[in-house]
Amino acid sequence: GFKFLDKLLMDGKIRYEAAFALKGGRQVVLLARMPEVDSITEDDKCLRYICFAMSHDGSMGIFILPTSVRVVCANTLAMALESELKAHVKHTEGKDDRLEKIGEWLSQYNEKFTLFRDHAQVIATRQYTEVQSKEYMATLFPPPKDDASTRVKNNYKELRKSLIASYNDASNQLPSVKGTWWQMYNTVSFHLDHNGNYKASSDADNPEQVRRENRFVDLLKGDASKLKRRAFELACEMAGVKKTTASV
Repeated sequence: GFKFLDKLLMDGKIRYEAAFALKGGRQVVLLARMPEVDSITEDDKCLRYICFAMSHDGSMGIFILPTSVRVVCANTLAMALESELKAHVKHTEGKDDRLEKIGEWLSQYNEKFTLFRDHAQVIATRQYTEVQSKEYMATLFPPPKDDASTRVKNNYKELRKSLIASYNDASNQLPSVKGTWWQMYNTVSFHLDHNGNYKASSDADNPEQVRRENRFVDLLKGDASKLKRRAFELACEMAGVKKTTASV
């Protein structure tokens, strides 16, 4: 299904790293890495990936999404700053047309990756205060109201525990990261990637597989993905970094 991408592989623009199926084989996913490596700090690097997905049941065309992956802990990072970057190619388009269109998008994605890197490098030099960190988390995860149910309050307590654990993870305690807005953002990203609570219907044949698939989809194009982008934008905003340039 992705054979038309082989020319990009031969040209050195991407390298295939993984492929897998979703929904019992009705959808397939190809993960390709671009050659650049982004150094956010001296000991914290990110890799540039492109996720290609397509269906065999006609439910979607070819779905393309760039995502940055933090090497030190393998959590995916929200790269988009001001726009949705996912794109679609129709199955009915010719092979050459699809390849040309994707080649154009890869060029645009590279620009976005570079912009994300530049912003990340700046917030990795900006320190937050305790007051700012509380405001940041309360904005992204509003605490329950006084009259909220016991269940809601207990869920919020568990959320706080997860965020604290994510903050204290070894990947977030690197000397070059600690105390910066990059650390604060990665606390949220790590929590969403590794501690999200995903459910499966009671009649699912393989509930664990369904939960993993739901997690994958949510992190790449669902509410979790949107929250990551919001978390990165808010970190930049509170660190005093303009959206259009990192040289502030």
